[in-house]
Amino acid sequence: MSSYTWIGWAWFAMGVVPVADDSASGTIEPSIGPNVAQSGPPPLLDPAETLRPIPASEAAIEPIPAETFVPPDITIPAANDTDSPEDPATFFGSTSTDDRPESLLQALGLGGWRSRARDRGVSRRRTITLFYQGLASGGSQQEFAFAPKMDSFIEFDFGKLAGLEGFAIDFHLENRFGQSVNPIAASVMPVNFALQFPQGYGQASALTNLQFRQKVTDEFTVFFGKLNTADRYGLHPFLGGFGTDRFQNTALVVNPAFGRAVPYSTLGAGASWNVDGEPVATVLVVDPTGQPDTAGFAPMLSNGVSLMGQLRLPVRIAELPGHQTFEAAWSSGSFSPTLGDDYVLLPESGLQVPRRAGTWAVNYGFDQFLVHDDTSPGRGWGLFGNVTWADARTNPVEYFANLGVAGRRLFRSRPGDSFGVAGFYTGLNSSLRNPGPQWTPLSNQLGFEMYYDAEITRWFRVTLDMQAVESSMPDTATGLLFGIRGRIVF
Repeated sequence: MSSYTWIGWAWFAMGVVPVADDSASGTIEPSIGPNVAQSGPPPLLDPAETLRPIPASEAAIEPIPAETFVPPDITIPAANDTDSPEDPATFFGSTSTDDRPESLLQALGLGGWRSRARDRGVSRRRTITLFYQGLASGGSQQEFAFAPKMDSFIEFDFGKLAGLEGFAIDFHLENRFGQSVNPIAASVMPVNFALQFPQGYGQASALTNLQFRQKVTDEFTVFFGKLNTADRYGLHPFLGGFGTDRFQNTALVVNPAFGRAVPYSTLGAGASWNVDGEPVATVLVVDPTGQPDTAGFAPMLSNGVSLMGQLRLPVRIAELPGHQTFEAAWSSGSFSPTLGDDYVLLPESGLQVPRRAGTWAVNYGFDQFLVHDDTSPGRGWGLFGNVTWADARTNPVEYFANLGVAGRRLFRSRPGDSFGVAGFYTGLNSSLRNPGPQWTPLSNQLGFEMYYDAEITRWFRVTLDMQAVESSMPDTATGLLFGIRGRIVF
């Protein structure tokens, strides 16, 4: 195995092997209350003694009053004054804290060390996601493949560790094994986003995020380092999730038109303006040549620099939360539309179009809850959509759009489940669609995905996923993919 793989397993072992719990433990001794009746038959009384008159000299015995019995309060309080199914507080059930184990280690009684570490400033979360996915029809061949993916997240809060208020370091280590169906799906975008990184085949390990973050004020934060730019999609209530949660197709995890200027993992810096703890305006300056499995220092800025800005405005429609999003990216580098990038897989056809300097992409997006629990932000479901235009001179994707409905708690009896149904359309560059008689033309792509993610426990989830993806290759039928995904939180 490669050195990266050994590092990945060592990192994972550090989180799995628990530290001995030195917390005090005790036992509860049973006790008998003052009003417990004595067992056994009552004593026999002598009738003569019972009927003997009490002398006046003897003091009268005061009777002991019986204790007043107070019944326990078993009243179940109503969720609210109306207590109607239409009211979010009632529809979503109790808002009390769920004390079920959040991880497998916690369920095994080995998670106490993690709580103590969090209190001291070190937060860790590790997941293993198991994929079994394949093509039932269409694509270049009909096969199923199994592959695991491990993600390790760790945050060092130096406010607690060293008194440096607002300073933190974030890590994201990815380990990928096995094979995926991405190469045989006849799709220009990976149908399984998670298994495309840090590389699309075999065993690979990489530190895709090493971010130094400083909270300057409650509203303003700056950061720099090796940035996993897909992290910003984690803010979206319905998209994102790295493909290990929510949707799996690249078109419904990130925006593929932005991969030309802003790679998946690259060196960069940025700043964000936050309102109520939520980023509203974000600016990034990154290297357009970054690679997930390299440090990125050697060729740094060898092909110019990229800028990206995002304005994510919170809105409320009919008292339901949502966002209106505007994004733009620009790069000074030189690019060719016939060359792929992190999010677009192009076949090796030998077609070459000269590089041109500069590229850009702009996007409008929205997300709007239709059902939402205000007492638990993010719990509910609603609509989302994006429309993107990109530079036809340099970007393999000229335009892109997606639209869908997704969220959590579709059924009242399943509060921890999530679901999604969405479609997307990718318009390829004209150089790829009409390359000339000696080259194989590619087609624009229409796709559809639906999933249902069931919470078995708080630390184990199972997802059923189905995709129908129109082939970009000639003489290849639309691919119909089925998959099952299991995710364990350690």
